[in-house]
Amino acid sequence: MISTVLCIDDDENNRALVRRILTAKGYNVVEAENGLEGMDKAIKSSPDLILMDMQMPGLDGFETTTRLKGMDRLKDVPIIALTARGGVDDKERCLVAGCDGYINKPIDVDNFVSTIEKFIGGEKEAIDEVKEKELLRDYSQYLVRSLEDKVRQLERVNEDLESRVEKRTKALQTAQKRLVVLEKKKTLLELAGGVAHELNQPLTVILSLSELLVNSSDMDSESSDLILQIKDECNRAADIVSKIGNIERYKTKKYYKNIDILDIDKSSA
Repeated sequence: MISTVLCIDDDENNRALVRRILTAKGYNVVEAENGLEGMDKAIKSSPDLILMDMQMPGLDGFETTTRLKGMDRLKDVPIIALTARGGVDDKERCLVAGCDGYINKPIDVDNFVSTIEKFIGGEKEAIDEVKEKELLRDYSQYLVRSLEDKVRQLERVNEDLESRVEKRTKALQTAQKRLVVLEKKKTLLELAGGVAHELNQPLTVILSLSELLVNSSDMDSESSDLILQIKDECNRAADIVSKIGNIERYKTKKYYKNIDILDIDKSSA
């Protein structure tokens, strides 16, 4: 039966080396480049052994190991620490975190596979009970500090997110106001064009009739003056209608107290 090894390491070169060595010996190798991805792939792949880089950014190997060992379906899977630290305390800290063994970096290519086979076969490294209690106390404090750091990071991220949301909301509100103004202008221009078109027709008829009346021989002087006055006012109205029909912008002027009205002269082309 082919054994599956999950290698959790943020260094692509390290993962590639492990993959080449183990696949050449018939192993199935699954890779993850960080702790969160490693936990997800551990659950999905149910590996026979996990190789854990202890010095990863974010969720490091220590915390990832502790979390994996806390899962019922993975608690019996051997986790082997991969680290460049070679001190006795470093090795024992890995074991306290939940690792079952320890392999130094750089990997000893000649003995790597045989070491993996021993751990898959059930071999585990032990730690002195007195030393274990001491390191467990230190490790508990480390986990608390790590949790506090992550909470502070989340608070900073949350503050940054709230600030960005606030800025985005203001930008959207500004854009919405501009959109409303543009929509009003569009409606105004459409209305102005329609009004100008509708008024132009009766004004044309009135002007034509006024012209006929003025030139009529039956019209007395007083009536003719009145018709001329009507004609002049119609021409003035026609000029206003023409300006309304040529409105291209939205300019206002004061009308009464706080009331503004459209400035037809400044708004028309």
